[in-house]
Amino acid sequence: IFINNTANSEDGGGVRIRNGRVAMINNTFIGNRAGRDGGALDLEDLESEAIFASYNFSNNNTCSRSAGAIITWTDPSIFENIIFIDNVASRNGGGLTSSESSTNIVNCRFSSNTAGRDGGSVVLDEGTFSITNSSFNNNTAWRNGGAVDAWNSNVTITNTTLHSNNATTYNGGGVDVSESTIYIANCYFSDNRAGRNGGGVDVSESNITVLNSYFSGNRAGGDGGGVDVSESTITITNVTVNSNIAADSTGGGVDVSGSTVSITNSFFSENRASRDGGGIDVWNSTIAITNVTLNSNIATGSNGGGVDIGESVILITNGHFSNNTAGQQGGGLRVSECTLYLEDTTFHTNSAGGYGGATYTWRTFVTTDNSYFINNTAGLSGGAFTNYDGIAVVASSTFTSNTGLSSGSSVSISDSTTNITNSTFTYNVANT
Repeated sequence: IFINNTANSEDGGGVRIRNGRVAMINNTFIGNRAGRDGGALDLEDLESEAIFASYNFSNNNTCSRSAGAIITWTDPSIFENIIFIDNVASRNGGGLTSSESSTNIVNCRFSSNTAGRDGGSVVLDEGTFSITNSSFNNNTAWRNGGAVDAWNSNVTITNTTLHSNNATTYNGGGVDVSESTIYIANCYFSDNRAGRNGGGVDVSESNITVLNSYFSGNRAGGDGGGVDVSESTITITNVTVNSNIAADSTGGGVDVSGSTVSITNSFFSENRASRDGGGIDVWNSTIAITNVTLNSNIATGSNGGGVDIGESVILITNGHFSNNTAGQQGGGLRVSECTLYLEDTTFHTNSAGGYGGATYTWRTFVTTDNSYFINNTAGLSGGAFTNYDGIAVVASSTFTSNTGLSSGSSVSISDSTTNITNSTFTYNVANT
């Protein structure tokens, strides 16, 4: 047991190990303090792998630098069955900082750790890292990565829960990633908070895969209540995005800019954005949405209750948009200055306060094939579909029981070229 030890101006308040060999099991570090890095433990350039199991690190801290509990520069490092509680780093990595190494974190618990800058619990820097069967709860970073912050790394996170973590002023309430490759599978992100973007996860200049995971109740002060992605490639498969909020911007569930995106077999429900894209907001990207359901998402003050897309190329196949709401345009979908391919997709009971109860397109080339528009409502015109200043080709589609409360019961066309073939219109209403 190491209790209340201090390295006043150096690293490793409890233990400092360099150029040796180490395997430590069943130890406790409490209240240790380092003047620089590694409040409890500093590991550098060991001759073989460092193995730590069944530890408890609590209330350790650094005075001026990083890693409230542990800093490791050793390749590889293995941390298993370890509890990190109430550790504090003045800069980065409230619990653990791993740099230029290969690190495996297995069956660990990180709770109530704090970083003065990035990575409330963990900072991963220029290495290969794996986090498995672990939990991150109530950790806080003043800047980025309420639980985990990763830069220029290869990161795998599986079977892990991230709950109520907070990036107070910037991005990534749960996880913040930049210039990295990251794989997330079978993870649960809930009730995380970011002062700016990415309530659950924030990604920039990276390649990210998210599989079989759940995002619920996350909140961003800016973009991307659940996930925020910029200048990256992202693949989302079998993911549920529910009840996330972009409090003062776009993309209640997911916000994307300058990226290549694939979303497949996923479900977006009850997400909310104060501006555009209650479920998903996309700008200047290439995106494919396949077998995705968007239900009861809301863009409270603006456009695209389900999805809002601008200056992009989009393919939507086998989509289902239902009960989504936009304050202005495109209750289900709003598209501006894009190329849109819409196939085998259903819009049911969506509503917009202005134009396009189901869809609104502006300065867009849109092809719609074998799709269904049923019981959608626009406060002004185009209960199902509004095409403004664009080109639309509609084929083999069905328009039933749509309502334009001012005009254009089903379709509203203005300053556009529209070609409709082999389609059916029944029981649509214009209340003029």
